Amino acid sequence: MGGKVYEVDFLLARPMHEETASGAVKLRLPSTEKNTQLSMFVPAPEQRILEQTLDSLPWSTLSWSIHRGLRDILVAYAKPTMDEHRHVLASRLREFIKGHPQQLEANEWSAEFVRGAMAELAAKSVLAGSGNSGDSVRVVTDAALLLSEMDLSVLDETNFWRQERQILSKGSSLSKNAIIALTKCFVLEWSNEFDYQMYHDLPPELLFH
Repeated sequence: MGGKVYEVDFLLARPMHEETASGAVKLRLPSTEKNTQLSMFVPAPEQRILEQTLDSLPWSTLSWSIHRGLRDILVAYAKPTMDEHRHVLASRLREFIKGHPQQLEANEWSAEFVRGAMAELAAKSVLAGSGNSGDSVRVVTDAALLLSEMDLSVLDETNFWRQERQILSKGSSLSKNAIIALTKCFVLEWSNEFDYQMYHDLPPELLFH
């Protein structure tokens, strides 16, 4: 099928038959069974792989499809950090949109929307923690990109999850690197689960050639 392979592709979940490893993080994940959750324990070495993956999420102005299991794991692992800084990110985006409407208008957003509902929509979307509106994702990502003043060429790789978050306390001011990293995680929260059922009615040769 082609494509690159990364460490995260080799992560393997297995039943626990032994004592929890020291330093393991417990994640609560949705189950395929309705109204139930399952527990997953992530040892320290695997946590480093998840952090690398979060730092390496591609920058996107739209939500994208991702394998459900990996999405659930990444969102659950990132949630405590996201929740610590969610209000600050929402506030920064709100203030930026209200204070710099001309920059958004220059990015082809309508003046009426920018000077009206845009700021609150961006903030509320970040605070929601999940959703399925592509328009909301575009609002947040466009505002975050302009706020960060960073070049598109460097956004696919951050060092927030592996380094900066370790020293960033709850409610602290966010660096440009942190704004981009948290925004990428926001896009992940609002992304769709990849549903293999979509392929079942296609000719099988499309899967292999």
